Amino acid sequence: MKKTVVFLFITFITSLLISNEINNYPLEVMKVFPNGSERNELTVKGHNDISYPIGPPCFSFDEKGYLYIIDYIPNERIIIYDEKFKFINETKGDFYTSEKLEIDRQGNYICYFTKGFIKFKSNVNIIFSIDFNNSSYVLKVDIKKSIITDNIVLIQLNDKSYISIPDPTSDYKENLKKVLNQEETIEYVNKKLKQKGISKNERISMKDGLIFKGDKLLTRDFKTYYKYMTEKQNREGLQRPKKTNTNLDVSNYSGLGYLGEDNDENTYWKDYGAIIVFNKNCYIIDYMGFDNTMFDYDPENGMGCVFPVIHPNGDVYFLGYDFTESKLYRIKRRWFSPAVITEKEIKLKDIPSLSAKETGEPLEEKTEVEVIERNDDKIKVTDKENYWYKVKAGTIEGWIFGGYIEFVE
Repeated sequence: MKKTVVFLFITFITSLLISNEINNYPLEVMKVFPNGSERNELTVKGHNDISYPIGPPCFSFDEKGYLYIIDYIPNERIIIYDEKFKFINETKGDFYTSEKLEIDRQGNYICYFTKGFIKFKSNVNIIFSIDFNNSSYVLKVDIKKSIITDNIVLIQLNDKSYISIPDPTSDYKENLKKVLNQEETIEYVNKKLKQKGISKNERISMKDGLIFKGDKLLTRDFKTYYKYMTEKQNREGLQRPKKTNTNLDVSNYSGLGYLGEDNDENTYWKDYGAIIVFNKNCYIIDYMGFDNTMFDYDPENGMGCVFPVIHPNGDVYFLGYDFTESKLYRIKRRWFSPAVITEKEIKLKDIPSLSAKETGEPLEEKTEVEVIERNDDKIKVTDKENYWYKVKAGTIEGWIFGGYIEFVE
């Protein structure tokens, strides 16, 4: 029965890939980690039957673009690299066999496992621990779709309802005694949750069983996200961007897994071998594939991988490994909204540099341009810090400093 379900699922996804236009972007190797325990090395071990390797279980980026990798067996550490992937520090500690890692705004670690999660301070002291493995909720919770805030954790159940744990502590047994059901959770969040001194757009609330931060929906459940956002599109008459994938119909599909959100509020969702990118109004702006045979948990070719992680700038990363080394791969972001020129008159450059040769005729203020590419490094010009972007306006193509354009829907 299980094999039949898997076969039907793969058949369905394959039909999506064939019937819709899918972009296949190249993978770039950004960093190579030899096998070992030094600061620029990661440990890869053979599985019991030696048919495939076991490497780092997960990695993540913080909001500054710093890279965090859990290097678990036997090193038991998180290694931290800067935005150029240069070693900064490492944190020793038992981070369990985490399935997913997130970094909050304060630099704390949130490690997810099958039926719970643990939030650590950077010195490895536990902030809170939640474990449903030996509770009556063991078959009901959907941990990876839960919402973690500073003073309440909202855990989604398989039936889409929520339970919650207010003010969780490091004692997971005590936390289980504090569980609130759906009705209690709604009442607590809307009436008792202490949010004094917090601005309205940062406050947590619940309405119709949905969680909001200000007026923004918080959910990692695709069906909930898509239903709410498409209703909002109709209600508010939101404008579809010019650069969008209109051929992909995901209205009846609930199997997309949440990957993350970039700095432009685009959200990323993964299906079998593909990633779908939605803009902040829930219009599909990219549909990309990746080599799912190369990146497999149980590969025949002796490779393993940590699946897609989203960088704050929108790049997509993978961490692949074999028995000798690990490689950090990137799919560079190519999905941008159109932009308009904000300067009175400006010429494009032939390369991303202020001193570079100018190209083409001057572009007037409010001229709309298509954004093709973004370089990797931010620079500061007067009081503006931004990337360089390669743009096209009619037959004119070249580079412009990001401080001179404004993205539009």
